[in-house]
Amino acid sequence: MGEITKNGGGINNNNDINQLLLTSGTHEVKVRIYPKYGLTVFDEYTPNIGLEFSYFKNRDLRTKQYNEAMKGSNGIELSSFDQQWIDEKGIYGEPGYVEAHYESKLPIKFDGLPFYEWRSTFEAEVPFDLVGWRNSVNLKKEQEEEKKNIQGELYEEYKKIYQIIKNRDVTAYLLLVKEREELITTVLYYKENEKKLRSDEFVKFIQNTDYEVEPLFEETFQLEFQGYGKLVMLLHKADGEGIIRLKNKKDPDDTIYLDFRFQRKKKGDRLIVI
Repeated sequence: MGEITKNGGGINNNNDINQLLLTSGTHEVKVRIYPKYGLTVFDEYTPNIGLEFSYFKNRDLRTKQYNEAMKGSNGIELSSFDQQWIDEKGIYGEPGYVEAHYESKLPIKFDGLPFYEWRSTFEAEVPFDLVGWRNSVNLKKEQEEEKKNIQGELYEEYKKIYQIIKNRDVTAYLLLVKEREELITTVLYYKENEKKLRSDEFVKFIQNTDYEVEPLFEETFQLEFQGYGKLVMLLHKADGEGIIRLKNKKDPDDTIYLDFRFQRKKKGDRLIVI
């Protein structure tokens, strides 16, 4: 979350994950929590993270339902507390009503850790079955078993992205993210006019001279594997955010982080954005 954590506070965020599922079945979710900005390990002021897992059908938010295996609307609380607040359930005075209450949970010991990682699995049933990155090369295995320098190779691709954005090369940028955008707009059911609006937003953003891309410093980055080793990206060691950052020249507190995941479709291919 970067510099916004300097003075404490919190943030709410929703993340679409259809593009990371691609098909129905059992999926793993991993959440990694880092210390607040400027710290290398957690201090006595530990985080409190709430995770809610929900879905809705046919792009209709009114059909929203929570994943009961992930504690429903109360969600999963990752904190150092030994209790979690549980909202009331049902209608007061009617059968099945449960009064709001505290429920015991295992406290997490953050103090002194450089990061904390939580993992779980969930079942998903989606109305699509796409290949996407599923048949791509296992990059983690390439690194561990074949001793490939994935981070070095990946950094070279990030430098190309840096130059594209620095030069405000709209054509090159849209070509770079073409496969990713086709995947995202398919699994999120974008209509044709919505696809164009999304593309136009990218164009406006890259052409906006109020923002300039920040320099890259390789020693500040770390490798992150996702998608069972088939996706890879670079994250900043200080905050776990993407390394391509654009700062508003008129407002130094306004920084935009751009994430790029890479795949290798076949052995010997170069890394490409997906």
